[in-house]
Amino acid sequence: MPVSEVMEYVLASICQPGDNSAVVFEADDTRNWEQETLNSFVADGVLKQYKPAVTVTCRGCDRLCRRPVVRLTAINGKPARRFITCPYFDQVATMNIQEQRVRRWRSSIYRLAVYVSDALGLPKPKPSRTKGEVHVGQIRGPNGRRKVKLVNNGKLVLQVGEGSVALSDVMFLDDNALHIRTEEIWAIADEERSGATEKSYEPCKTKQKENKSATETRDHNILREARWLKRVNPDWNRKRIIAEIAKQPFAQRTSGERKHLSVGRIEPILSGKS
Repeated sequence: MPVSEVMEYVLASICQPGDNSAVVFEADDTRNWEQETLNSFVADGVLKQYKPAVTVTCRGCDRLCRRPVVRLTAINGKPARRFITCPYFDQVATMNIQEQRVRRWRSSIYRLAVYVSDALGLPKPKPSRTKGEVHVGQIRGPNGRRKVKLVNNGKLVLQVGEGSVALSDVMFLDDNALHIRTEEIWAIADEERSGATEKSYEPCKTKQKENKSATETRDHNILREARWLKRVNPDWNRKRIIAEIAKQPFAQRTSGERKHLSVGRIEPILSGKS
């Protein structure tokens, strides 16, 4: 099989489930490949060795039945072997199966995403729970960051910001080695965004004022409580006063989860360093 057809076959097979499901390639699927091509897919992580097949296609006749593989372990000096049986021809008791015929490899859209991220110098992506897509990572161009996703929408497509390119257009085999045209991916990332530039974050000034006011009120109450506790309990040291204040309802955070301030956070308030 020509290397161009191998690449097309692999991508089409991974794309076929329509989601992130793994695809298994059997020895019969790869028998017409160059060994160097298979080795390249495995070395680059696109294919991973999988557990041996428990059934194979019998080539004894044109029925091409799927038959279970029987494995006999080595015993009494006889080597281990695998074979299948034929239910249609009595004269054929068994047919030996070579070890190469039960070899299998596994792949998925996630394994392709890992290959792409490695080629772009990005951290290894996390497996995705979103059907039919994997977040590869982010790359930074002259016009800002761009998210890179590998999407299965009937064919495998790399989405780079607002642009996209078919994976088959940038991923190829040359001299039985796997390559990817990363310069084309970067070129898409460097393109200007359509329309207005992305809005930057603008803080809510009203919320900021509310938080500031709540913090000042809380700190005032903490100081007043500390003076009162010291007056009614003159023998209490600073550590005990702070521990008592930390239990009070007013000694809480003013934003985020409502939970009490730590002892270490109350100390700077009493010292006027908050």
